[in-house]
Amino acid sequence: MPNPVGYKLTATDAGLSTIQFVVSLAAAMDFATSGGVAWASNLPAPLAPFVPEKLQLDQWAPTDIAGCRLWLDADSGVTIDGATGNVSSWTDQSGTGLVLTAPAAARQPSLVAAAIGPGSALQFTAATDADPNSSVLTGPGFTGTDAAMAFIVAQETSGMATLTASTMLADTNTPSSRLSIASSFAGGYVWQIEVTTPLQGSAIDTDPHVFCADYSAGNLYIDHALDAGPSSVGTSTWDGIVVGGDPAATSYGFNGYIAEVIVFDSILSSSDRLLVESYLASRYDVTLT
Repeated sequence: MPNPVGYKLTATDAGLSTIQFVVSLAAAMDFATSGGVAWASNLPAPLAPFVPEKLQLDQWAPTDIAGCRLWLDADSGVTIDGATGNVSSWTDQSGTGLVLTAPAAARQPSLVAAAIGPGSALQFTAATDADPNSSVLTGPGFTGTDAAMAFIVAQETSGMATLTASTMLADTNTPSSRLSIASSFAGGYVWQIEVTTPLQGSAIDTDPHVFCADYSAGNLYIDHALDAGPSSVGTSTWDGIVVGGDPAATSYGFNGYIAEVIVFDSILSSSDRLLVESYLASRYDVTLT
């Protein structure tokens, strides 16, 4: 498997109930050297309260879960253009070999260290809805099933001051703007996933979040909690992938940081979903709710 990016912690209590979640290397070292003293500070809120009597740590990466079709990590697989100093390509870490590239040098996102917590992220910018130089990366070779589940660590930074919509993740089929920000039916801007019709989530903010979009049940989870759904879903498979812009990669760009993107070709169980969410939360200092 690829180099471990987290450690799966299996905890068993006196009644032999077991829970699993993923912690960062630093947290794993705390557990290993303190005999579990670090438990309270690392336990994801959805699992509290739980009093362990036995702890086990194992190396872990998203590819340990079957069906990982895309894994983009800002700390791995990023190629910097020597002429611009920005990101010319982002290579998948799941083993598919997919490479996302910028359509032009003027549209390359930048790489920012310690952008979300301690983690690096790509910074995308868009001045207007149809900014010809909005930063975007595209991977036309990506395919996926309609019953997919996508995870993104992102932070919107502009407050939508100059945009009417903003897209984090898209593909060229319908539904297309897979995870975005858009004007809500009641006014203001909300997180949104595209299913048969757009599913409106909660009002946006400029905090970092772990997003999970379930394209089978039509659910949107933010920081583990169900934010909106369920909604009716279509049967359209994924065709290509766009990070930071609309399906045509020409409008509705994203203003903010994107640190990691993981897509599975099936819907994960609740326990596997928590493994991915807790890994991302631990890595980027996001609190699960």
